[in-house]
Amino acid sequence: MIYVQEKNLKVAGKYIPGQIQSVSVTESGILDEKKSKKNGTKANNPKGYEAPEIRITMIFEESSNYDRNNMLRYIQKLFKGTKQTKQKKYKIYEEQINARGITEVYFNGFDTHENIEEGDSYYTGTLTFVGTVLSGINVVKTKSQQAKELAAAKKKAAAKKAAAVKKKTTKKTSKSPAKDTRSASIAKKKAKKVVKK
Repeated sequence: MIYVQEKNLKVAGKYIPGQIQSVSVTESGILDEKKSKKNGTKANNPKGYEAPEIRITMIFEESSNYDRNNMLRYIQKLFKGTKQTKQKKYKIYEEQINARGITEVYFNGFDTHENIEEGDSYYTGTLTFVGTVLSGINVVKTKSQQAKELAAAKKKAAAKKAAAVKKKTTKKTSKSPAKDTRSASIAKKKAKKVVKK
C-alpha cells in the first residue's frame, strides 16, 4: 500500500525518506489520425484513453537517519529489487488521486537529478506510477436527479406492462395453456407427412 500524507510517502508500510514537493495526475486520450479517401484531408479519430499516470516529486536532503545516497538506494530497491523482473502493484491512498478514481497503481518509473546551488548540492527525484486500469468515477447524483430517474423508470415499466397486455391473445382460453397455444393446422400437416411415409 502507498500512503501519501502531507509531505511524507509511505510504501508497503514504511516511510520513504525525503519530502514530497508535488503530486500530479495525468490522463490522456488517444487520437488516431485518419485520412479521408475522398479528398485526402486528415482528421483526428478518437480511439480511447491512456492509463492514468501519477508523478510524485520528492527532495532528498540528508538527515540523522539517512544520507542522500542511501535514500536513493532505498527507493531503488522498492522500484526494482535484486530478483524482481516486473513492476510491483500497490494500492494507493491520496486525496487527489482517489478523487479521480485511481486506487491501484504499478510503480513504473524512478528519475533522479542532482541540483547544485552555490557549492551545495541535493537530490530531487520523481516516482512515477501508472494506473492498473483506466480510471473512471461514478457521478454523485442529486436527490432531484434520482427522483427524475425513478419516475422515468416507473413510466417505462408501465408502458412495457401495457404493451404486454395488448399482445395477449383474444381467442377463447381454457385452463390448459398447452391447449390454448397449440396449432391444429400444424398438427394436421405433421400427421399427413407421417401417413405418406
